[in-house]
Amino acid sequence: MKKLPFRIQKGDNTLDKIMAHHIDPIRFPLSDKLELIRKRWAEVLTLRFNYYSPQQIVNKLMEDQGISMAQAYLDIKNSEIIYGNVMQADKKGTK
Repeated sequence: MKKLPFRIQKGDNTLDKIMAHHIDPIRFPLSDKLELIRKRWAEVLTLRFNYYSPQQIVNKLMEDQGISMAQAYLDIKNSEIIYGNVMQADKKGTK
């Protein structure tokens, strides 16, 4: 069996844990709280696919999820780190 380079260690942040989960969900299961965060980030990706602006996403997350504006912007940033920037990929694909 091939040894994976990822290892969850004390002090790893949420982004590291969710990224490890995407690579190997069986080896790196998520807690209920982290699963909710992962679903928020996936929702951000879906909204970006539907051409929502970052401000529209922030407003939607604040209303639907009850999170702060700062947390909503962090969710957008972390979603783009994991899934990539959908709008940049769309622009490059049309060139």
